[in-house]
Amino acid sequence: MKLQIISLIVFLLTLCPQIWGANPLRVGIYDNPPKVFLNEENHPTGFFVDIFEEIRQHENYEVEYVFAQWSQLLEMLKDGQIDVLIDVAYSADRAQKFMFNNVPVIESWLQFYSYAEDINQISDINNRNIAVLKGSMQYNYLNNHFHREFDITYQVIEFEDYNDFLRISKEGKVDLLLADRFFYFAPHRDPPCFLHSIKIRIRI
Repeated sequence: MKLQIISLIVFLLTLCPQIWGANPLRVGIYDNPPKVFLNEENHPTGFFVDIFEEIRQHENYEVEYVFAQWSQLLEMLKDGQIDVLIDVAYSADRAQKFMFNNVPVIESWLQFYSYAEDINQISDINNRNIAVLKGSMQYNYLNNHFHREFDITYQVIEFEDYNDFLRISKEGKVDLLLADRFFYFAPHRDPPCFLHSIKIRIRI
């Protein structure tokens, strides 16, 4: 079992001098607290937004935040509809399409979360339904690597955002969620119905 994992989390894509010259700079954000989200007043917030705002103010750039679902934002970035996307994990495939910042912002890893109390080790995941955010790194990992490494089978169920995940989980359609470590601090992880996280770290 691979217990140690380091995943570099980056928060800017397609960042270059001509992009910074755009007015205003179109910045994609989505619902993934505590990293990035809209607060009760519909203002962009989260620690990635705080970092970005510090840079923006220092460089005196005008910004237009664009809120959408994660998978939509990736397509918008590819099509040039937005200039920057906040909170993006690095991968070799993504690096061929987008420009990442050179300095990593923070380290993270993937974590399994579950409503069920009988899931405590990898073998307990066999024949379960696993929820993942559409277009995410964890979706690619589950489909291309995890089942081969541990010789287990499972069904991958995509959701558009974490509110969508709450809905399908309460309907009993999924057994687990694969998300990064920051999901532990998110309001979506409602303690009365979300019992515990599985202490399995996965190298990606």
